[in-house]
Amino acid sequence: MMSLKEKLKQLTKKPGVYIFKNSAGHIIYIGKALSLKNRVSSYFKQKHTDPKTLELVSQINDLQTIEVNSGFEALLLEAKLIKQHKPKYNIQAKDGKSYLYIIISKEFPNRISASRSPEKEQDLLAWYGPFPSGREVQEILKVVRRIFPFRSCANLPKRVCLYHHLKLCPGVCVFPNNNYQKTILCIRQMLSGKTGNLIKSLEKEMKSFAKATDFEKAGEIKFKIDSLQRLTQGWKNIPKDSQYLAKGIEEI
Repeated sequence: MMSLKEKLKQLTKKPGVYIFKNSAGHIIYIGKALSLKNRVSSYFKQKHTDPKTLELVSQINDLQTIEVNSGFEALLLEAKLIKQHKPKYNIQAKDGKSYLYIIISKEFPNRISASRSPEKEQDLLAWYGPFPSGREVQEILKVVRRIFPFRSCANLPKRVCLYHHLKLCPGVCVFPNNNYQKTILCIRQMLSGKTGNLIKSLEKEMKSFAKATDFEKAGEIKFKIDSLQRLTQGWKNIPKDSQYLAKGIEEI
């Protein structure tokens, strides 16, 4: 079995998620990185002054990493694994504050928003998270709705909202939209980290419209494909909080 020191030497600079375990083999912390080598190595090379970080580092006995294609996928995978394993030091890091989740309502037209207690919400189609930072949730939703506009208002207005004029909402509260369910399905794939499958599906749809000489529709889908590809391939560094997604947003 490879030692921790040997695993640290073999880390790559690819994006992904890192999992720290204690001597009993229990997962104690899960984090994300755009460079696994740089981020994980920093725990052992830097002089930490924060008591919680010092305590965490003192208990790290083993390491597991999962490489992904982008920082966006790393962020989503981190949230999924934290929800599954509930590591000790991820929970303590919140200082009593609860994590945020992205929720999709079951009602039509489906509403997408954030919640700290999805289990208390009524009639949910799905929820994603937990996400350690509220800013991360806000930025994820900004990125998603620029590619797939969605409804976010709590109460259905009688007139189209500002988001519709900004092309960030399809105006489903006022205008019938038979494609909105397909939009929600795409968003669910995106938030589930299945961006590769989503791109393949959109490429087939784009070719179908192009074959039928509906080039306007084909162009709209190409924009979505290009945006998804930039989002999953274009990030070079990993700032904190909302800046984590800044490059992806600017490119979209």
